[in-house]
Amino acid sequence: MAQISPDQLTVEQLNAVKQSIEEDIESLTNSIAQLRMAASRYGESKESLKAFEEKNKGEKILVPLTGSLYVPGTLSDVDHVLVDIGTGYLVQKSIKGADDYVARKMSMISGNVDTLQKELVESRKKLEAICMMLQQKVVGSAGK
Repeated sequence: MAQISPDQLTVEQLNAVKQSIEEDIESLTNSIAQLRMAASRYGESKESLKAFEEKNKGEKILVPLTGSLYVPGTLSDVDHVLVDIGTGYLVQKSIKGADDYVARKMSMISGNVDTLQKELVESRKKLEAICMMLQQKVVGSAGK
């Protein structure tokens, strides 16, 4: 497919390209924010795993049923946890296995954030270039 040089585009076409790039930037920014929130939740999970020690066996805890509803419970197994692996599937893992799983997920998220941030930088450069061309076209047509 042949590429068209941006200087060959009309003001209207440049505005359409600008709007498209702005939407891409917004989408990338939202994706990065969501990934960072997920990384934060995994960080909290990793921190929570530290409480699973023999000395805490039998301790009273609050068990979340929803984001805002808890019931009292007792910590009876300090060697295993249930890990949500997505779409509602839970897998029993050892504390070490759960810690490894969380670390892998955090690493994957970090890689995805890095990739999206690079795309975001490129999109911002494209937007800047389009805005400059648009400004030149508007100034050029006003001088005619």
